Amino acid sequence: MTQAIQRGLAVHGLGTGLYMCGPRWAEPPYYVIVTEVTEPSPQLNRALSDTVDAALHEMNIEYASKRDSGRLGALEVVTVPRDAIAAYVESRRQAGNATQYKYKPFQRDVDFVTALTDR
Repeated sequence: MTQAIQRGLAVHGLGTGLYMCGPRWAEPPYYVIVTEVTEPSPQLNRALSDTVDAALHEMNIEYASKRDSGRLGALEVVTVPRDAIAAYVESRRQAGNATQYKYKPFQRDVDFVTALTDR
């Protein structure tokens, strides 16, 4: 997944900064990736969604099989401003022990999407 994200961002001249990824349990389920960019936009979201999905399809035969059979939907990339993910991670830390919550790019669900965006 990381390589597909890096490849998809590079197609658009973007470097890989902080990102978070998790499954959205819909019918069919699909992955949501939130990534930091200088200028977030719906157009960039669509373009990145297409390029990252294509890269992952090419790089991972299991992903390709599930996408081709309809068991997995196309992934969605959502862009947020720089430092949004770092601020989110910082906000999740407990006041009593600042080391309890660490940045993890891969999540078990997509609760982070609502916290980082208006979705």
